Amino acid sequence: MQADMKMVRKREPINLSNKLISFDYFSYDFNEGQR
Repeated sequence: MQADMKMVRKREPINLSNKLISFDYFSYDFNEGQR
């Protein structure tokens, strides 16, 4: 799961502003999954 997060994080650095909501959602989902 960590690898997935890393990939997404590395793949959304340029469009961070545009995909800020998407990134936030992913972070939340990842946090819930880890729990």
